Amino acid sequence: MKNILIICSKLAEKQTGGVQTRIINYVKNLPKFGLMPILLSLADYSKQSQINYFNASLTKIPKNNIFSSFKFLLNKRKIIKAIHILEGSLEINQLILLFLARFFNITAGISLYGGEIFDAQLKNNMINTLKLWSALLITKNIIINSKATKNFIPKYFYNKTHIVYPGVNLKLLENKNIKAKNNKINLLYVGRLIRRKGLDDIIKALKIITNKFNNISLTVVGKEKNMEIYQNLIEKSELSSYIEFKGETRDLSKLASYYNNCDIFLMTPKLVFNPSGGFESFGCVYLEAGLFKKPVIGTNHFGVKEAIINNQTGLLVSESNPEEISKAILKLINNPALRKRLGENNFNRTIKYFTDINSTRQLAKIYL
Repeated sequence: MKNILIICSKLAEKQTGGVQTRIINYVKNLPKFGLMPILLSLADYSKQSQINYFNASLTKIPKNNIFSSFKFLLNKRKIIKAIHILEGSLEINQLILLFLARFFNITAGISLYGGEIFDAQLKNNMINTLKLWSALLITKNIIINSKATKNFIPKYFYNKTHIVYPGVNLKLLENKNIKAKNNKINLLYVGRLIRRKGLDDIIKALKIITNKFNNISLTVVGKEKNMEIYQNLIEKSELSSYIEFKGETRDLSKLASYYNNCDIFLMTPKLVFNPSGGFESFGCVYLEAGLFKKPVIGTNHFGVKEAIINNQTGLLVSESNPEEISKAILKLINNPALRKRLGENNFNRTIKYFTDINSTRQLAKIYL
């Protein structure tokens, strides 16, 4: 068994979404492939401490305490096979640890998800660009989450770039329950309530649909941010009785029930520069819906086109186009057989290629 040091920012003390779920996945599954994770969290802690994190050793160090980070790596250098930075936020102390890893001849890698590249390149941020290029030059392995993200990596680094698609959490299926019976078509959106996710376009599409078909509802699951924007749009469109906001959930059983009880899942990202700029580099939510055999609707947008195969696992529409979104929804409403076929295909593809264990296997192969 070889040790791999995984460096991340602040971690929650229980399972949540995003990075926490990804780390828990690695903690539980990397040992199956011969790698034992040791966790180092560099964040705004008041003091250094060590805890057990899902049966892995987690050391917390204040992010500004560069000396402690150096000392930690110095003490662990002889037992560590590799170092992997799980997030691409690229703080200065993370870069220093990458330099030290190279000095100690330890294999180093970094995961990039697209947002940090967007900030560095598309926003012309000189500091972030320098940090990004430094990391790309130092590391032996650049791990990215999609072909869409790879397109932003300079071709000079392609020889050490690896695509490892995110894996969905199969524990969602353990919470599967019987679909609540009603005679409505239930739409579901899961994601942050920020403009680039396209919820505003979905609401506008729902207004178009209700002029033709009103036996429909939309459930929105996500952190309630900038709610006033959406509430004003909903009130203006007279859609209050059609839309229910559930807020953010970290409960797998609740999340599973939302997926299981919907008929159609949709999230319609678009390229936005400000505010909450960025692009969707993949889209695990489409695959989570696939676990429950749900058809999905997304946009012809960067990594979304890799998460959804048009007319096979779901439907793709143009960005920022409520009219096309409404047509796609109505197409699925009027064709139950198509909904079933797309949902089955989405399930089969997700189980074959996009499970958390498969994602961990790909990462392990890179370092072994």
